[in-house]
Amino acid sequence: MLRFERRKRLIRVLGRHQEDRRAWGRTEARSRKRKRHWSPLKAIALLGQHIQRVRLVGNDQSEKIRMTLVQAGYRSREAFIIYLALKLLLPIFGAVIALTIILSSEGLGENLLYSFVGVAGTALILSYLPDLLLRKITESRRQKLRKGLPDALDLLVVCAEAGLGLDAALKKAAEDFVKTNPVTADELALLNAELVFYQSREEALANFSKRINIPLATSVVLTLTQAERYGTPLSKALRTLAAEFRRERLTAAEQKAGRLPAIMTLPLVAFILPALFIVILGPAILSALNLMP
Repeated sequence: MLRFERRKRLIRVLGRHQEDRRAWGRTEARSRKRKRHWSPLKAIALLGQHIQRVRLVGNDQSEKIRMTLVQAGYRSREAFIIYLALKLLLPIFGAVIALTIILSSEGLGENLLYSFVGVAGTALILSYLPDLLLRKITESRRQKLRKGLPDALDLLVVCAEAGLGLDAALKKAAEDFVKTNPVTADELALLNAELVFYQSREEALANFSKRINIPLATSVVLTLTQAERYGTPLSKALRTLAAEFRRERLTAAEQKAGRLPAIMTLPLVAFILPALFIVILGPAILSALNLMP
């Protein structure tokens, strides 16, 4: 009886072990299949790695491109590789499509000059397309930071006056801005992480200024650096800076209001005055036409 029970228990254990092995095998098969899965982004990244090995761009230009990508919000290493691959692939792809359209069109393929200009122009335009898109994304991100940093600075002043240090104040501001301004929250969270992990706090602040690259961030970094170096109370320094930013925002609003009459002149002349003349002079013109024999 005891042997029978032991045998049943052993069979049960072996069954569970085999079931675990089958489950592990299915998991490994899925992971291998996932690794073998080929996507366009992986292909572009692989091509970019080969481009980077060939060194089509110098070190100085490479660092400049990387900094531009960081300012646009793309901080990963793959972003630079994909950028290089797109810079190479888009002109070739556009030239092939333009050449195919020209050869398939009647008459266009016979004129070699126009065909060459069309193919070269398409390739040239597409070679500048990644730069234009990157510049637009960077400017949009900077615009969001210009709107979010003054409000974040006011929140930092409140946190500093409540007794929090710079690290805790940045963490609190990043948590509060996640929904309203995710770009500002991301930069504040990254600055907080660099302040914790870097040995030199001034280096972390300098990296923050380079990533954002707007005068507002430069003023914040200078103020925080001086407060760290000379022992100035953080709340006092931030309050002075926040008051200055409020004055700058008020001045910018006044400048926009001052430009409003000049901006409204063209719509007034083009749309409002013709309708006004029709309403005022229309009845008089109609009456004069009725009185004419």
